[in-house]
Parts: sequence; C-alpha cells; structure tokens
Amino acid sequence: PPTPPPPSPPPPSPPPPPSYDWALGSWGTCSEICGGGTQSRLVQCVSSLGVVVGDSACTGSKPDSSQSCNTQACLTYNWSEGSWG
Repeated sequence: PPTPPPPSPPPPSPPPPPSYDWALGSWGTCSEICGGGTQSRLVQCVSSLGVVVGDSACTGSKPDSSQSCNTQACLTYNWSEGSWG
C-alpha cells in the first residue's frame, strides 16, 4: 500500500501585536534668555516596529511638548545723573 504523506507542520504562530509608547525628543533652546520663555520638543506615539502612529494608539496622557524656561527676572540698568564735579 502507498505510504501516507507526512503530516504538514503546524502553521507558524502570528507575531505578537506591536506595542505603542511615547517617543520624546530633546528640549530645544529657550525662546528668551530671561523673563520667561518657552522651549519645545517633539512628542510622538511610536509602535514597537518604529512606525509613528496617531496619538490615540498610546496609553496614558501625552507628555508635555512645551515648558516654560528662563523664568528669572531680567536685570535692568538705569542711567543715574549726578552733579558736575
């Protein structure tokens, strides 16, 4: 009698679904040197495959993409008049 064909191997298991997380860029330069400015950074939702996706795919609140900086008061200089010597 003919021999039966060997059993086919099981199908490969599907890869795990990608995960999503926030990718944070570096803070940029402050817009002011004193008196309060802002600096910004790139905040993107990225899959574990390295693909940028919509923010709704990431869980948790989106990290801040801007913040205040150089909030110290600026020094001011004023002329002072004195009498002639």
